[in-house]
Amino acid sequence: MELAQSGMTLSPKSRVSVIVPVRNERATIDALLRDLSSQDSPGGIEFLIVDGQSEDGTREVIAAATERDSRIKLLDNPARVVTSALNIGLQQATGDVIMRLDAHADYAPDYIGKCLEVLEDTGAGNVGGAAVPASDGSFIGDVILAVHESPFGIGAAKFRQADAEGWVDTLWPGAYRREALEAAGMYWVEELTRSEDIELNSRIRKAGWGIYISPKIKARYYPRKSISALCKQNFGNGVAVTHTLKAGLGGVSIRHLIPCAFVLSLLLSGALAMATRWGIGGLCAVLGAYALGALAFSAKAAAKHGLRVIVLLPVTFLLLHLSYGVGSLCGVSAGPKSASG
Repeated sequence: MELAQSGMTLSPKSRVSVIVPVRNERATIDALLRDLSSQDSPGGIEFLIVDGQSEDGTREVIAAATERDSRIKLLDNPARVVTSALNIGLQQATGDVIMRLDAHADYAPDYIGKCLEVLEDTGAGNVGGAAVPASDGSFIGDVILAVHESPFGIGAAKFRQADAEGWVDTLWPGAYRREALEAAGMYWVEELTRSEDIELNSRIRKAGWGIYISPKIKARYYPRKSISALCKQNFGNGVAVTHTLKAGLGGVSIRHLIPCAFVLSLLLSGALAMATRWGIGGLCAVLGAYALGALAFSAKAAAKHGLRVIVLLPVTFLLLHLSYGVGSLCGVSAGPKSASG
């Protein structure tokens, strides 16, 4: 069992600070603001929406919302980087509980209340719910949804399983006790632009606080809408993993390195296939094993999402893993070599 601080109960009057990084979120900002306005807490809530110089009208919508709801505050993020936005919000936060929310998601009306409940019940330093993806109903949307849900794709981590409950190494997006953040250093590492949460949660755990996921905390997030956008996102995720390792920071696990190992095995077996006759067998073995895995998990996904996803899902798995793995290799020669607060 993970460590949880004893005797650290939350006051019924605990104040909550919610930090939301945004930039050009016009398509989802109205729904997000409605979700925020439905939240309540006995100790009060402040919503710190940190805008990275939006150019699509997002800022104007938020500014209008501040007139309707005094709990909403609009802050500027000149750097236009998510981790910068988080730290700007953190500097302004007055709450006993600090929450991070993402703009591309829907939150249950009792989302904040359930986070406070789970924090109190478990004594954890950070709590959250499962990262449950939502489809837009299109064929591509269903394929991307299947990729997110499949353990062969993006769904291997416990926090991506809809019914997950218990102690975990990281989660999405997070409700932190201020004491846990202070023990961990009270900042997100700004050199990291994709893996900042897993790194912060690693520091929280090293400080003796547990990370707990509960199905009581309900939210849905909206994945990328195209396969090319999904691959671009995962290329960046792969780069971020290598950056985190190069910076000597924590949070990276074996599962984050598997795509890189896959790409390296393809490169090595491909080189051997060109150099030696027996090397062709090695390349065929790597590709054959991968194809069997992709087809097996695609068939399993088809039982839930319909047979049509089989047409594209194996190729999408391959593109996902290649983009992530190539990103990890590219990160070896670029990005931060060290990081500090």
